[in-house]
Amino acid sequence: MNEEILQYIQAWIQKAEHDLKTVEIILGSQEENKPYDTVCFHCQQAAEKYLKAYLIFLDKDFPRTHNIVRLIEIGAETDKNLYGLSKAEVLTSFAADARYPEPYFQMPSREEAESAFAIACEIKKFVLQRVNPGAQRTGESE
Repeated sequence: MNEEILQYIQAWIQKAEHDLKTVEIILGSQEENKPYDTVCFHCQQAAEKYLKAYLIFLDKDFPRTHNIVRLIEIGAETDKNLYGLSKAEVLTSFAADARYPEPYFQMPSREEAESAFAIACEIKKFVLQRVNPGAQRTGESE
């Protein structure tokens, strides 16, 4: 793999890291009424970006999509272990629904936001173990 592609993968990972850092800041704040919809949106975005970085690593083309399940399916053509991340499908709805004042969208609870964060961290760990083998990863953004 050439250096330009590796740098592109790292750029996707860095953007995902920024999303997780935003989540950590919000969840760690002393604010009483935390914007859990924003937390869930950034968890979806982080998961999407980590998966796209991994698809680039696998030399897989992918459409312009926010659909986590679709990204997993594309990658699973090469790495069947991606199917182990299927619970991440819950994140897809946060890509758009959480950003707009839709009447049918229900504000996520703290528990849902923390679950979304855990799923995003699981995807991070999965991807980084494959893209950066041997690197120590804790499942939290750095």
